[in-house]
Amino acid sequence: MWQALTGGLHVSDSSDLDVLVDVADADAAELATDILQRLAPDCPFKIDGELSLPGLGEVHWQEYRNGEPLILLKSINAIRMVRREDLWK
Repeated sequence: MWQALTGGLHVSDSSDLDVLVDVADADAAELATDILQRLAPDCPFKIDGELSLPGLGEVHWQEYRNGEPLILLKSINAIRMVRREDLWK
């Protein structure tokens, strides 16, 4: 975006691709992380970003994919560790 707006060089070999994927439920989150995981090896950039959970905030897609019982949830007013099963209640 900054490169397009300013005309300056902002994309480099170390740049990553930031994504934000809205997911409505656990099935959608699994599908999104499956797709991102399959795309990652062939992408010319590292894929970075979050899954956006309705009314809760965002979780990093790779952290969600790893399946750990606790996951970092970031929202507009808090950052906290939550149990994975509490994300979809």
